[in-house]
Amino acid sequence: MKVVFHDMPVTRVDPSHGARCFELVAPFRFQVDHDLIEVPVAFWTDWASVGLAASIISPIHHTICRAALGHDFLYFVGYRDSQRACDDFIYEAMSVDGAMLWRRVVVRIGLAIGGKSTWDRYRRENTKWVQTPSLNSLREGQPMTKLTINNFRKSDGFV
Repeated sequence: MKVVFHDMPVTRVDPSHGARCFELVAPFRFQVDHDLIEVPVAFWTDWASVGLAASIISPIHHTICRAALGHDFLYFVGYRDSQRACDDFIYEAMSVDGAMLWRRVVVRIGLAIGGKSTWDRYRRENTKWVQTPSLNSLREGQPMTKLTINNFRKSDGFV
């Protein structure tokens, strides 16, 4: 899996979703293999659901922020209809941003323990937001899939 980030996430604290949540204030784009993913403004993240106990052991580190935001969005939209593809993404994306092996392994173990329930809940509750992927291109002749959220209204919020 090849991961390329096109932007840095720009967020602000969003306590309406919880004490450790942040809302995206500018679109965030990244590429997974040949898929161009655009996370829309107002999407909120809790940085891959790293709980308080885990954050004491391993605080949110800059080498996982882009990977965590991307992973949250991929879970949200059911990327490739595969939890494993989303979990492989975060591992590879953390590597791209220079996260140490132990940090990547801890995240992988955390996802193995707690990721399934979140994946299942998102598949039940978020299908109304998923838009059929549309073809796009970053370079002439290169097929791309641009995945976005359709008809998102801030008042509806994300689950």
